[in-house]
Amino acid sequence: MTEDRPWQRRLKAAGLTQRQFANIVGRLEKTVSNQIRGRLKGGVPKHLKVIIMAWELMNEEQRKRWLDMAQAESGDDEKATAGRKDANELESENEALRAQVEELMQELRARRK
Repeated sequence: MTEDRPWQRRLKAAGLTQRQFANIVGRLEKTVSNQIRGRLKGGVPKHLKVIIMAWELMNEEQRKRWLDMAQAESGDDEKATAGRKDANELESENEALRAQVEELMQELRARRK
């Protein structure tokens, strides 16, 4: 069962690179790598698991749309300042991402019915 596979293996099996995943979640690739391997306190963050599960359920068009949206959101200025964001900014971004993931999950559930 795929739920038992380590998250980095599921990410790869779903055809999403760590670089793409980091771009989607707005984090540095090394940070994402440590997070999906559960190397940070608290294990793999739930929102990252949900994003991976959502990616596994998406069709190619949905995946392209997510990658395009992530690319549009991450301008050069944001990349340069990614390491300097304060906790409030990061939490705000996480909340927005969680909301997007929840919306997509609801859409996917509705399609499966």
